Amino acid sequence: MAGIFQKRAKNVPYHPPKDPRYPGELTSENIRRIFENMEDFTLRPVMAGGRDGVKIFFCFVDGLVSGRDAGDLILRALRECPPPAEEQAALEHLLHGGAFTAETKRVDSLDGAADALTQGCCLLIFDGLKAALSLQQKGMDKRAVSEPSVENVVKGAKDSFIEDIRTNTALVRKKLRTPQLKAVSVTVGRKSRTKADVLWVEGVADVRIVDAMKARAASIDIDGFLATAAVEEYISDNPASMLPQLIYTERPARFASHLLEGRVGLLIDGLPLGYIAPGTLPQHMRAPEDKANNYVVASFLVLLRYVCLLISLLAPAVYIAISSFHQEMLPTNLLLSVMQSKERLPFSTAAEIIAMLIAFEMLQEAGLRMPRNIGQTVSIIGALIVGESAVSAGFISPAVVIVVALAGITGFVIPNQDLASALRVWRLGLAFAGAVLGLYAVAMGLALLIFIMAGAESFGVPYLAPLVSSPLSDTVKFALTQPPLYRSTLREEDLNTPDRRNQKERK
Repeated sequence: MAGIFQKRAKNVPYHPPKDPRYPGELTSENIRRIFENMEDFTLRPVMAGGRDGVKIFFCFVDGLVSGRDAGDLILRALRECPPPAEEQAALEHLLHGGAFTAETKRVDSLDGAADALTQGCCLLIFDGLKAALSLQQKGMDKRAVSEPSVENVVKGAKDSFIEDIRTNTALVRKKLRTPQLKAVSVTVGRKSRTKADVLWVEGVADVRIVDAMKARAASIDIDGFLATAAVEEYISDNPASMLPQLIYTERPARFASHLLEGRVGLLIDGLPLGYIAPGTLPQHMRAPEDKANNYVVASFLVLLRYVCLLISLLAPAVYIAISSFHQEMLPTNLLLSVMQSKERLPFSTAAEIIAMLIAFEMLQEAGLRMPRNIGQTVSIIGALIVGESAVSAGFISPAVVIVVALAGITGFVIPNQDLASALRVWRLGLAFAGAVLGLYAVAMGLALLIFIMAGAESFGVPYLAPLVSSPLSDTVKFALTQPPLYRSTLREEDLNTPDRRNQKERK
C-alpha cells in the first residue's frame, strides 16, 4: 500500500527540438511505419502507364482526401499516361501536368511527406529516387458559411468565418480584391500541425507590426495550437494581463475593415474567428455597426459605452463606500430611504453587494454553460424569482438589487466580451476595496487600473492610443466619436502606416 501512495519523482522529460521529427529516407516502408496502426491510412502500389510501367506507391488519409476525386483525377491519369522508361521520367511527367490536380509539388524529406498527408494531400512515392509527389486533393467536409452567431448584424454582410482557413481567406479576398492583400502561412504545433495565416495590406500596414506578428507566430513551440487561449497568450505582448490585446471577430467585413486601417490579421485553421493586432481600448469599445449608422447616432452610442463602462466598474464600489463611510454625501431624503430599507436587514451593505455580485456571476456562467433554452430559464428564475424572494424575505435591500442590476446591464453594453470579463473582475476587487477604506480605496484602485492601461502596449502601440498619444482632434475622431466617413480621410497616426490617406479629400 505504501508504494501506491508514495510521492512520484519529479522527472520532467526532455522536450526535443522541432526538426528533424522523422529521420530517415523518404520511402514507402518508412511512410508505412510512421502511419502504422491508423485504420484510415491507405497505401497501395500502382503502375504508371499500365503493367509495363514504373511501380510507384500511392497513399492518402481517408477523410482528409476524397477517395472518389483521388481515383478520378490521379489513378486514372496514372493508368492513361504512356509507359515511362524509368522513375525519373515518370516523376517529371506527373510533375509537369501528368496528374490532373490543381497543385503538384516534389517532396524530398520524410517530414515533408508526413505533413503533406496530414494536411489533406495525396502522395506518390518513388522508392528508387527517395522522393515523392504531393498532390493537392483535399476533400474534408466543412461547415457552410452562415450568419454570425455572436456579433449581431443589422446593416451589413451576413457571412461569417468557419473552421476552414482557406474558406476564411477567400471570404476576406472577396472583400479586398487586390493583390496588395498578402498572406503568409505558418505551421504551429508539433502534434496538431495547425496552419496559421498572417494577413496584411502591403503599403498600408506597418512593416514592423507585420514582422512582429510573423515572428511571434513562428516562434510558438507547443504540441497543440487548438484553442483561442493559445492564440491570445502566445501572440499578445503581456499574456499575464487580463486586458485583451487582440481584437477578435467572426465577420470577414469587419476583419477586412481593420486591415484597411493598417492593422495585421491572423487566421487559424480550425477556429471560426479572425484576430487583429494591435488591439487598443478605443477599438474594443467600437461595435461593428458603428460605421453603418448615422454618425451622430454612432457618436452618441460610443460615448454611451464609455459612460456604461464607468457605471459598471464603479457603481457597486461607490455605493458601498458612500453607504458605509460617507453617508453625508447622500441627500437627506435618499439617505432616509436607504436607512429605512436597511432597518431590519441582517447583513451589511458591503456583504449584500459582494454576495449579489458573486451570485450575478454564477447566474451568468450558468446561463452560458447550459443549453440555450435552459440557460434562458435559469436567468429568468435567478433574476425574478430568487431576487424577488430574497428582497421579500428581508435578506437584501431593494437598493442593492438596483445597483447590482445596473452594474450588470451596463456591463453588457461593452462590445468586447473579453474586456467586459476583465472589468467584472476589477469591479469585484473595487467593491472589496470600498468595503475596507471607502472612496479612498476606490480611487486608488481606479488609479491603479488606469496606470496599468497606460503602461500596456499592443505590438508597440499604446493600449490607450489615441487617448494619450495623439492630438485632441485624433482623440475625438478615433476614440470618442464616429466622424462622417467622407471626413475620415486619414488613418490613425499611432499605427504608423506608410500611406495615411485612405480616400480623396473632399473640398
